Amino acid sequence: MSNTQKRILAALLSLTLCSCSAKTGGSSENSAAPDDVSSTPVISTAADNAEELPLIKGFKGKSNANGFSFEWKEQKNIDGYEIHMRPAGNGSEEIYYVAADLTKYEIANKKPGECALFDIRAFLRKGKEIEYTAVSKEIQLTVMRESCVLSVQNVCQYSKPALPTGCECAALTSLLKHCGFDVTKNEIAADYLKKIPFTEKKIKGKKGETQLYGADPDEAFPGDPADENSYGCYSKPLVDAANKYLKTQDTQLRAKDLTGKKLSSLYAYVNNGSPVVVWATNGLKASKKTDTWLTAEGKEITWLYNEHCLVLVGYNMDKKVVYCSDPSQRNVTPIEYDAALFEKRYKEQGSHALVIE
Repeated sequence: MSNTQKRILAALLSLTLCSCSAKTGGSSENSAAPDDVSSTPVISTAADNAEELPLIKGFKGKSNANGFSFEWKEQKNIDGYEIHMRPAGNGSEEIYYVAADLTKYEIANKKPGECALFDIRAFLRKGKEIEYTAVSKEIQLTVMRESCVLSVQNVCQYSKPALPTGCECAALTSLLKHCGFDVTKNEIAADYLKKIPFTEKKIKGKKGETQLYGADPDEAFPGDPADENSYGCYSKPLVDAANKYLKTQDTQLRAKDLTGKKLSSLYAYVNNGSPVVVWATNGLKASKKTDTWLTAEGKEITWLYNEHCLVLVGYNMDKKVVYCSDPSQRNVTPIEYDAALFEKRYKEQGSHALVIE
């Protein structure tokens, strides 16, 4: 079994570990299928030459409480598309036919927690047969559930060798391990994270006074995660570190910056088996403006005290709570937080988040 196959298997197994309720997560509008599109699944008899075909770019899917929705880049000179749906567990493959002039489609009337793998294929009709001309990458989706908790290894930043200010590196390492990669938090901090040390310079015309210079935490880590007197960074430097590492591996997985998204919108990633690195505060204490410094370009940085990076591994919309792995703790089980307070701290710290997919 290849490393890639092992990681796909690990992702599938993680979904089976979700703790899910039987309730639906509320109603969601789904437009009716157009008249020239089959809304009834059929089983394909066409030969599968998918691996030899050009790639359909931009195939994206979302899950809601009633099913799935998709979009993709238009293909020219074709007769139509097939969306292939393969259940993650037992069940037969289903195929949905879509008209050639469409680039969006919805599959409705699915049960919460139903999980499947999808790809889309463009085709031409050859008499009674069809010939595939292009195929997308495969994606995995699960119909939204009222609650879900993933099994994710918590990487403690204080395990030796400790990273006293390295909660970001520890959180990212949790995600990478969840994807099947053998990497340590210290490797991420030392070899992949961009760091800029602090320097002091004398201020001209002011005898004995100095100015502190350091990194913009939106661009690099100010100081070093191994130094207890350092600070922290936000999503972009961590996304860059993740992708720098992932490019050294046999994988197409990449880190994606989710900054600016509402906390509730991150639930869909968890629901589909992907934990999310999120920024909030230590113990959900209030953020406070503290130390200031200048970047080399002259930008003033004011640090928000209590900044902390965690891994969102679960949610329960009925109880209005979220579950996180906390790098500052050695907990094996996730910690439950009030969702409203967590979102408040999340917003205070700039609504930073990232995922690997």
